[in-house]
Amino acid sequence: MQAASLSCRVINSRRRIDFEIAKPVIISLKTPLRAKKELATEILSRVTSRTRLIVLSQMTFLTGALMPIREIATAVADRGIPVLMDAAHGISLLPEKFSDTGAAIYTACLHKWLMAPIGTGVFAVRTPWTKKIGPLHPADESLDASMQKFEQTGTRPAAPFLAIQESLDFHKLLGRERKAARLEVLRNKLANYVLDAPGVKSHTTLDPERDCVMLALEFEKTDAVALAGWLLSEHQIHVTTIVRAGINAIRISPNVFTSLGEVDRLGAILSKIAREGI
Repeated sequence: MQAASLSCRVINSRRRIDFEIAKPVIISLKTPLRAKKELATEILSRVTSRTRLIVLSQMTFLTGALMPIREIATAVADRGIPVLMDAAHGISLLPEKFSDTGAAIYTACLHKWLMAPIGTGVFAVRTPWTKKIGPLHPADESLDASMQKFEQTGTRPAAPFLAIQESLDFHKLLGRERKAARLEVLRNKLANYVLDAPGVKSHTTLDPERDCVMLALEFEKTDAVALAGWLLSEHQIHVTTIVRAGINAIRISPNVFTSLGEVDRLGAILSKIAREGI
């Protein structure tokens, strides 16, 4: 069986970043991921003189693993290599800001932990790199050095963007710290039911310095896709499946509206599945 792993990307090219000639180098990382310092060392060992871009998730969608953004960005800063930080699962949940990470490019969708409408997002580029990145949609030449060139996308619906303010107001009402603390409590409460159960393999640790708010679990007695379908049809419980990179797991992500009773119910079900299957 292939070793379970997550991945990050190093883009190599002889010239400026040109994705028609660039060669993505995907680095496999075994799960659960190790401490950030060790991860950074492993990733940096694959960086060469031809590397033009490093792409890292702030927090991976597969297992909730935290990637060493600051450590990588600091190490390659004097080599002129930008780091693209995918913060889809970090925005409104993790404390570090884009300005604190040293990354050159920041992108995030807002429909996850911020709970804004699908289709809304954030894209930011540090000033030295703005002119070097072209928009996907043609923009006026006069905007080459401006972030406004990325907004030249033609007609688009206004409603999702107008609704972002409601999401921000709710986020401020909850508070990032309280939100993150509740999600950790829910995740850890569920983990107590299953991590020591027979035939259960976790791709996530409970170390807040390594993994955050999610659980990615494999069950020896059942396939992940079959388990997810059974949970939905028999118990009206929705989970995500992670079937890639050697992982055959369900990913469980409690949200702020998940109750303690719901966690107990799912925990009891999963504990029984670990023993008996479905």
